[in-house]
Amino acid sequence: MKPVSVIVTVPVPPIIDRKTFEAVQKLLKARNPKVIPARVISGPTMLTGLIHCAKCGEAMTIRTG
Repeated sequence: MKPVSVIVTVPVPPIIDRKTFEAVQKLLKARNPKVIPARVISGPTMLTGLIHCAKCGEAMTIRTG
């Protein structure tokens, strides 16, 4: 890390207002796949909804076509 004496702080004006930012963050949190289970939680395919990605933690699903 650089010494504090070398760090330059530049003020940056916000692009959106705080209220909009907080509303979007709330929507993103509500739609998080780790909060809401995958759409397919039961079905004829074995292990549906039981296998999760080791990298991101999302539920694995079958895709065809």
